[in-house]
Amino acid sequence: MTTLEATITAVAARCLRGGPGPHNQTLEGSILPDTSFALLGLDSLATIELAAALEDELRCELPEDVLVDCTDARSLAARLERLGVDDSRRASDPFDQMHADAVLPGDVWPAGSKVHPDIGLRHARTILLTGATGFLGAALLEELLNTSHATIVCLVRPTSQPVTRHDTDRVRILTGDLSRPRFGLSDASYEELAREVDAVCHAAAAVNWVFSYAGLRPANVLGTLELLRLACRAVAPFHFVSSLSTCYSTSGPRTVDEDFDALPELRGIH
Repeated sequence: MTTLEATITAVAARCLRGGPGPHNQTLEGSILPDTSFALLGLDSLATIELAAALEDELRCELPEDVLVDCTDARSLAARLERLGVDDSRRASDPFDQMHADAVLPGDVWPAGSKVHPDIGLRHARTILLTGATGFLGAALLEELLNTSHATIVCLVRPTSQPVTRHDTDRVRILTGDLSRPRFGLSDASYEELAREVDAVCHAAAAVNWVFSYAGLRPANVLGTLELLRLACRAVAPFHFVSSLSTCYSTSGPRTVDEDFDALPELRGIH
């Protein structure tokens, strides 16, 4: 039995018995690497508990399906070793990654002249909009078309639903991927985008309540970083839009409809 297999069986024993202690010693010794977790009595709820306990013990994030595919300690240890996790070299804590991501790299800083205060969404000639195929992004696109004279460049994934063409002369579709450096664009296309963009409106995000930070990081964190990098290169104002905070509102109505205006004193986009 490898060290990692022994760690997994010990954690499984604690989950079965409700915690560490002398009463687990016999159980730990009786669990073999190829003993099925199901035969040990781990039901779906106990499996969730086992996954959480292993993440705490190994200081790593387990893939969501790992305990579905790996039904015993041996197969689970082999899977974790392929992912770079072992008992002597623990995977980095996801909070360490979050703290590292909170520090902007040196190239994410406006170069040259400062952004002119009058260059806003209503005064821009070309606006880069992300998330235009989503519920919120589609409403933003319509609002931008109604309240400005700008050309709206919609950055969309190749697999996205088509953007509704409100005004074919003012809506341009740019196929790209937020999770890739420079959105996967060619150098020429990226440089052209940086030259023409006057403002960036970022409303795209991967939304999945069960994904780990590592699973959401490419699109939500690195994608935002790439857009910030573009805005700095273009010396353009950056508008970050998120609807997640409405889930934690502690004031105002508990339910809202599509016509609800949270900031009635403001007109237009906010």
